[in-house]
Amino acid sequence: MSLVEKAVAARIAIDQFGRMAQCRLKLCVDCTLFYDGGPRANAAALQAFYEHALQIIGSHIRYGSTGGSSRLKKVNKQMLNALPTWLDSATSEPDVYGLKLESGSTADDISDQALYFFDDLRSPGVIRLMLPVEFLGTDGASLRKLVLDVVPGFRLLSAYAGFAVNVALDYPSHFPDWAVHGLSRRFRGVDFTHPLYFASFMRRGIKSINWLTFINDAHVKQLGGCDSVAGMLSTPVSMQALPNACMLQAGPQPCLGDVSAGEELPYYHQVGRALHSLRFSDQVLRGFNGVGGQDNTRDWLARFDT
Repeated sequence: MSLVEKAVAARIAIDQFGRMAQCRLKLCVDCTLFYDGGPRANAAALQAFYEHALQIIGSHIRYGSTGGSSRLKKVNKQMLNALPTWLDSATSEPDVYGLKLESGSTADDISDQALYFFDDLRSPGVIRLMLPVEFLGTDGASLRKLVLDVVPGFRLLSAYAGFAVNVALDYPSHFPDWAVHGLSRRFRGVDFTHPLYFASFMRRGIKSINWLTFINDAHVKQLGGCDSVAGMLSTPVSMQALPNACMLQAGPQPCLGDVSAGEELPYYHQVGRALHSLRFSDQVLRGFNGVGGQDNTRDWLARFDT
């Protein structure tokens, strides 16, 4: 089976629906980026990210919300112009920056063509683009190119790209007896987190790793420099230095890591071992349980450490 064929088959197992058949959790590929300094200090980079996103998903967007609201409404021009308006230094700064755009069949449906942006001016900001697994093509090169286009220019904390899920904020991901617990233990290459779960921790280190993992200059220095990082890796795992970051690629293409199919993730483990000292500690989590319960969350974050 091809990369996309495997992902389409996995989507059947992973996607979760509510009582009224509304989609609450959906397999996708994503680029999730955490930054510091607030939106105005990252205005040019945020604008570029947003423009790239709209070029890909703009014609599919049907619903959205702004500010801190989680209730989606039919999208309109004012909503689509909200982020560029907020970034304009001539306008007053909102108390909370928030934009959610979805392309689901109804306002209650999570989708795989979506954008999420949130910055409360206290925790690190986050911007995320979610795309269908078909976007990967034969080897994920299209996702790699997209991410390399949008990451430069941010006051980066860390960024991640690969298989992930778009999950409704009110979906009970934290219950150990709900779907996320079992799914996260079966599909080890899929990020089952909502970025808002971890935003407040991101100044303390990285979350985990994905197919593409971006660390900032401070992280590289902590690891002993680019040469030191490169020395921890072997082909086909690769590292690419960028002006404001370093990108580590865990093998030639993203992988679901389906345990039931015997899929192992040696390249993900290689990156995880190289970066494990950068992960925020269990103490930082303070009992957080966002991925299928407290114990499973801790194990999930550490799954590539060895």
